[in-house]
Amino acid sequence: MIIAVKRKELVKYRIKAGYGLRAFARKIGMSSAYLSQLESGDRNPSPETAKKIVEAIGVGFDDLFLIVSESSASEEKPKEKEAIYNDK
Repeated sequence: MIIAVKRKELVKYRIKAGYGLRAFARKIGMSSAYLSQLESGDRNPSPETAKKIVEAIGVGFDDLFLIVSESSASEEKPKEKEAIYNDK
C-alpha cells in the first residue's frame, strides 16, 4: 500500500496539537529527519507509521493521508518474477 501525506494538513494538525517537529517525532518513535521528510513529501509513510501519527494527533486517517495505491512495489515483484519463470 502506498500512502501519500497531505503535507499542509499534517503540519497544521501537529502544531494545533501543540507539538514541535522534534517533540512529535519523539512521541511517535521516529527521527525528526524522517518526520521532516514526510512533511515535505520526500517520503511516504508505512501503514504502521501513518497509524501512529493519526493516533498521536487524534484525527482521522483521511484528514492526513491519501491511499495512492493498494499494492506496493514489493507486492508486485513476485508477479514479475513469476512471469519471467513461466516464459520457458
